[in-house]
Amino acid sequence: PSNDSGDVTELLQQWCAGEAGAFDALLPLVYGEISRNAIAAVYLDQGKTEQAAATCREVLAQRRKALGPDHVYVAMSLRNLALANRQLGHIGQAESQLRQAIAIDGVHWGQKPDLAGNLGHLADLLRDFGDPAQAVAPMRRALAIHRANQGENNRLTARAMGRP
Repeated sequence: PSNDSGDVTELLQQWCAGEAGAFDALLPLVYGEISRNAIAAVYLDQGKTEQAAATCREVLAQRRKALGPDHVYVAMSLRNLALANRQLGHIGQAESQLRQAIAIDGVHWGQKPDLAGNLGHLADLLRDFGDPAQAVAPMRRALAIHRANQGENNRLTARAMGRP
């Protein structure tokens, strides 16, 4: 199989059909995205926010092309880009990206911790840069998800409740 187009979906279909070499062609594409996400996280930790945002944009574009606009990996990339945009002061973009990630997560994950994490990020953003009253609804929803999944004494539940 050829991976010149970088079409992960086509390679997955070839692999499922048992075509020789499809799995080997998939590996660099999958690991390349994982590595670039890790690099973006390091850039953020180092304060290299512009580089982190650029890397996040590239990964997001590739994931949208390969996986479609509503895939959970697209939601992860949207969240990562939103966190970079928040640090850059692009608050409107960060809010929009978090809301897109929340919409995707809600469809794929239901009431699970990934959705709660993005709701918490949105609540933090709204509290810090918008109308703090708007932060209440997403934080309550995140808290309910954490309570249902981890219980009252879990650290994520405690964070959602504002406890250390």
